[in-house]
Amino acid sequence: MWINEIKKILLKIIDLAVAPFVYPAAVLLKTIRRVGVSKIPTCKNVLLKVGVFPIRDHYYEPLFSEKYLRYSLSQNRDLPGINWNIEEQFEILDSFLFNDEMGNQFLKNDWLNFFKIL
Repeated sequence: MWINEIKKILLKIIDLAVAPFVYPAAVLLKTIRRVGVSKIPTCKNVLLKVGVFPIRDHYYEPLFSEKYLRYSLSQNRDLPGINWNIEEQFEILDSFLFNDEMGNQFLKNDWLNFFKIL
């Protein structure tokens, strides 16, 4: 139990220690996006290679901040413009033959080896 408390304290210390470095990096990444990655392809390639790509708080970008939402996206809502066609979706799912893809791993109860294959 005390190990978890030590981890929490260490994470808070690390968070505070790293924050001064994150802020200038964030400003730099924001500037890169404002300039446009198409104009600076080397920076774009580096970002893609690292696997990090900054998004801006802008309506053209993916939504990452919930501050603009009036309602939670997890609430049920009426979407009249979408034809879900549920019956046809179930028919398509029933037509899939995925048993051969899985092999006999489920029958053998050999879960560990099954996930090693993936």
